[in-house]
Formats: sequence, C-alpha cells, structure tokens
Amino acid sequence: MHKLSFLFFLSFVVCCPSARIVAQSCLASGITFSTQSQIDNFSYDYPGCTAIEGHVLIQSIPDNSITNLQGLSALTSVGDFLWIQENNALSSLFGLHRLKSVQGNLVIRDNKILSNFTGLDSLESVGGNLDIDNNPALLNLTGLGALTHVQGSLRLLSNASIGTLNGMGSVAFIGGGLQLTNNKFLANIQALGSLQSIGDYLQINNNNTLNSLFGLNGLTSIPGNIELSGNTNITHLNALSNLKFIGGHLLINANSNLATFNGLSSLESVGGYLQITNNNALRHLKGLSKLESIGGFLQISQNLGLTSLVGLNNIDPASIDSLIIQQSYSLDFCAVESICNYLEQGKPASIFSNSSGCATITTIKNACDALPCPISDNLTFSSQGQLDDFVTNYPNCSNIKGDLTIQSSNITSLAALGNIDSIGGNLAILNCTNLETLAELEALKTIGGGITLQGNSALTELSSLKGISRLMGNVIIMQNSKLSTLTGFDSVTHIAGNLRIIQNTQLSNFAGLGALISIGGELVVANNPQILNCNSLSSLDSVMGTISITNNASLTELGSAKYRVMKSIIFIENHS
Repeated sequence: MHKLSFLFFLSFVVCCPSARIVAQSCLASGITFSTQSQIDNFSYDYPGCTAIEGHVLIQSIPDNSITNLQGLSALTSVGDFLWIQENNALSSLFGLHRLKSVQGNLVIRDNKILSNFTGLDSLESVGGNLDIDNNPALLNLTGLGALTHVQGSLRLLSNASIGTLNGMGSVAFIGGGLQLTNNKFLANIQALGSLQSIGDYLQINNNNTLNSLFGLNGLTSIPGNIELSGNTNITHLNALSNLKFIGGHLLINANSNLATFNGLSSLESVGGYLQITNNNALRHLKGLSKLESIGGFLQISQNLGLTSLVGLNNIDPASIDSLIIQQSYSLDFCAVESICNYLEQGKPASIFSNSSGCATITTIKNACDALPCPISDNLTFSSQGQLDDFVTNYPNCSNIKGDLTIQSSNITSLAALGNIDSIGGNLAILNCTNLETLAELEALKTIGGGITLQGNSALTELSSLKGISRLMGNVIIMQNSKLSTLTGFDSVTHIAGNLRIIQNTQLSNFAGLGALISIGGELVVANNPQILNCNSLSSLDSVMGTISITNNASLTELGSAKYRVMKSIIFIENHS
C-alpha cells in the first residue's frame, strides 16, 4: 500500500509539474549567481520563488561566464539590491522581463558586450540608486521605458559608447542626484524630458559630445549642487531656463564652447558658492541678471574671452563671502553694482591678471566712482536720504535704464532727480504723502513705459511732465486727494496701455488731456466726486478696450468726446 501511494505521488508530480510552483517570497539572505548553471537551475532549486527578499548579485567567475538570464524569468521583485556586474559574455537582460521593482540599489556595471537593457521592460521603480557604469558596448537605455521613479540617485558613468538616453523616457522623479560623467559619445539627453524633480545634486561632467542639456527643461529647482564641467561641445544652457533656485553651489568649469549664460535667465538664488572658471568662449554673464543672492565665495577666473561682469549686477553683496577675479585676460569691465558695493565694504578680495579695467581692487573701485549712473536697470527710492545720496554719488546721471519707483512718506522733494531726462521703463510715485509737486522733474522728456501716481495725498499739480508726448504703458492716477488738474499731460497724444483715473477727490476736470487721441487699453474714470464734465477729452478718437465712467457724483455731461470703442462695451452710470 505504501509503495502504491509513493508511485501515485511521483506520477502526479511528473504529470502535473505546475502543481509544485506556488508564487512566494524567498531567500531573505539574498543570493549570488556566478555561473550559468546556477541561473538555469534557479526555478528547480527554488520552486515558486518570484520575490527574492534579500539581494541578488549576478557576477560571472572566470572561465565560467554567464551568457543569459532566462532562468530568472519568474522573478518579479528584489527586496534589496540587484547587482549585475563583470559578466563579459552577457549580451541581454532578457529573463528579467517580469521584474517590476528593486527595493535597493540597481547596479549594472562592467558588462563588456551588453548594448541595451532590453529585458527590464517591466521595471517601474528602483528604491535606491540606479548606477550604470563602465559598460563599454552600451548604446542606449532601451528597456527602461516603464521606469518612472528612482528613489536614490541616477548615475551614468564611463559608458564609452552610449549616444543617447533613449529608452528612459518615463522617469519623472529622482529622489537623489543626477550624475552624467565621462560618457564621451553621449550626444543628447532629451529622453529625460519627463523629469520634473531631482532631490539632490546635478552633475554633468566630461561628456565631450554632449551639445545641449535639453531634457532638463522641467526642472525649476535643484536642492543640492550643480556642477557642469568639461563638456566641451555645449554652447548654451537654454534647457535650464525654468530653473529658479539652487540649494547648493553652482560650478561651471572648463566648458570650452559655452558662449552664453542666457539659459539661466530665471535663476534667482544660489545657496552655496558661485564659481565660473575656464570657459574660454564665454563673453558676458548677462544671463545671470535675475540672480539676487549666493551663499559663499564668488569666483570668476581664467575665462579667456570674458570681457564684462554685466549680469552680476543684482547679487546682494552681503551674500558674498569672498571675491576672486583673476586671470581672465580680456576682462575689462568689472564696475557692476554688486562688485562696487562689495569692494566698498572692504571685504576679502583677490583680483589680479585681468585686463586694465579690472586689474586691481583699486582700478575697479576707481571705475565704480566714475560711473555716471547706477548700473542697475531698475531703481527704487524709499527715503529722502536715498534720493539725496543719489545726486551726490551720480551728479551727472541723466538716464534711468529701467523702472523708477519713488515710495515713502518722508520724501518731500525730487530735486535730486533734476537731471533725469529719460526713464527706460515705468515711473511710479506711490504713497509719498508729503510730496506736493513734481516740478523738479521738468527735464524729463521720455518714459519708455507708463506712469502710476497713487496715494500721494499732498500732490497738487503735474505741470513738470509737459515734455512727454507718448506713454507706452498704463497711466494710473489714483487716490491723490489734493490733485485738482491734470495739466502736465498736455503733450500726450497716445497711451499704449490703460488710462485709469480713480478716487481723486479734488479733480474737477480733464484739463491737460486735450491732445490725447488714442488709448490702447481701457478708459476708467471712477469715484472722482468733483468732476463736472469730459469736455477736455474732445480729441480722443479711439479706445481699444472698455470705457467705464462710473460713480463720479458731480458729472453732468460727457461733452463732445467721440469715443470709438474697438473691442468692448461702454458703461456710464451712477451720476447726478
């Protein structure tokens, strides 16, 4: 009877082999495969094993090379690291085609004939680092199309033949850093176009064929360091145009064809040092004009074609620990505001072996003293003292390049601006509650933007603006409680933006706007209780936006104005 039972069991196992394979976790201590026979016998040695709890090491021993991984075809997950290394006869990773996750590091290195990663097509996540190192035949990353998350760092190092990262187009998140180093034929990284977040550093070094960083366009911040070094074919950084914040340092070194930093035009803050060295095609730094602070030393050295430091103007000198400007033999202009203010404070500086304009600390300080106007495009004055210092420091300044903003209750006079004849941007005079007149601005002839006069409760007249004929932005005249006339705008014929006249309690008419022909935006006249009529707008022919004339309690007639509304509706209501 016992013999019969045994024969029945044996025949059941032989005839129904699937009955003995039950999916299960196994190998909590991990496993090492060093021969092909171990790979081939895995499903027999560990029946039903689909989820290895520990690590997996696949590493051939000499004279017994692993040639394929088909014996691992049941494997769906690895609970620790997966290392595939030093397998000189392994040409494909097929056999891992059901593998969905690796909880630890995934390391693929030193596999001499492996040309792509076909076989990892089901892999969705790596819980640690993904290291791809020294696979000399690797051409691309085909096989990693399902991978969306790398919890650790992604490092691609010294793969002599790789040309693109194609096959890795779904990675949206890297929890650690991204490092691409010593891949001499890597031409582009556009396959990283889905990447939205890096949790640590960005290092792209010594990739001599790489011609751009397109693929990194989705990045807005890097919490760690950025190092771009030795990429001799890169000419621009346009792919980083959305980058605003760097938590660590920024090192840009030895990129011999890098000609411009314009791609860094959104960068506002660097948490560590800023080092720009050995970039011989670089001519200027204008792309850094939004950078306001760094957190360490500032070094500009051995950039043989660099001629000017314009672009560093807006860095807060208090955020610079020390300053190094040296061996940039064409560098002749260093008198930008941040550098001038830094040197004025007497903080540590090493400056030598540049062109004559930047030869020494003294040379640069003398150039700073001789500037006719501040280098900053936009100026803001928040006290009378700042205005008085301006005329002392820049007695011959006549042109403001950008916006001019004047805002403070203690400002009583604009005499310090008496030489200003042009403003490239907007003029805003805000909440200057003790400013009675703009008479000191009579030299002003050109404003490149608009005018905002708001909250100036002592202001009575605007006559000094009579030299201005066109305004290319908005005109806002609002909450100026003593302003009784708009005389001063007499020469203005065109306003490109909106005209808004709101809550000026003493304004009784539109005298001063008699020459106005067109408004490019809307016309709003609201809550001006003393306005009686609109007769002075008789020349106004076209308004491209809405006309809204509301809540002007004394308004009884619109006069003879012939408004031609191009795009919207006229609202006229709530008057006596």
